[in-house]
Amino acid sequence: MSKYDFPPTSNDTRRIDELLQVYQTLMPKEKSAIYISTPMTSGLKYMNAYADLPPGTKLSDDQLKQFFNQNCQHARSVAALTRLHYPTSQVIDPTNISIDGWSQNDYLTFWRRVIIDHAYIIRFVNDWYYSNGCAYEFLVGALTNKVMIDEAENTISVYDGCRLIKRAYEEHLEFGYDNEFLLKTVASLEKFLHDEDGS
Repeated sequence: MSKYDFPPTSNDTRRIDELLQVYQTLMPKEKSAIYISTPMTSGLKYMNAYADLPPGTKLSDDQLKQFFNQNCQHARSVAALTRLHYPTSQVIDPTNISIDGWSQNDYLTFWRRVIIDHAYIIRFVNDWYYSNGCAYEFLVGALTNKVMIDEAENTISVYDGCRLIKRAYEEHLEFGYDNEFLLKTVASLEKFLHDEDGS
C-alpha cells in the first residue's frame, strides 16, 4: 500500500495552521518566495535501488537514510545557489522541517498550502519527476499558475512536466512497480491541459 494518498490530506490541521502562521509572519509579502521542490523519500535513487532487489524485498534502513540525506544535501546546495541568484526573494527549502509523527500526506498537505500562499516560483531539482512529492508539487504549481523552472533555471511548461512524469511512471512499470500516485498526477495534469485547450 502506498504511503501517499491522492490527493494528499492531513488530519493534523492544527499544527499545519500553526506553521502557516509562522510563514505568514516571516514572509514580507504574499507570493514572493521561491520554493525548492526536491525528492526526499521517493525518486530515482529509490527506484534504481529497488530494481536491483528481488521482488518484495525492502531497502535497509541504512540505505533509506543514505538516500534521504543525499537528497537533502543536494537540495540545500540548490537552495544556496538560488539565494545567490535571487537575492531579493525568500527561498523556501523543505528539507529544513521535520515534524514528529507526520506522514508524507501531512508534509504534502502543508507544502501545498505554502506554495499556494507564498511562492511565485517553484524550482525543481534534477530528476524531480521520479518523485511523488515533486510531481504533486508540479501539479499544484500548474493549477495555481506558478512559474516553474528546473535546476538549470529553464522554464518547465505544464506539457513538458506532464510528459516527464508520465515517462517516469512508465519506467516504474518496467521495474514492476505500478506507481498509482504518479499515474493519478499525470491524469490530473492531462485534464488541466485539456481544459486549458478548451477541447
